[in-house]
Amino acid sequence: MSESVNSGVKRSLGFAVQAHGWFCAFREIALICIFYNLKRLIK
Repeated sequence: MSESVNSGVKRSLGFAVQAHGWFCAFREIALICIFYNLKRLIK
């Protein structure tokens, strides 16, 4: 199940973290997950 979620995130949002620090990278990944879940909720 996790592989399908990872694939969906990569396809819809382009999973490339631009941040350089670990905290900024974590925050960026968390925001990507939030936006992905909101997108699925709206659908």
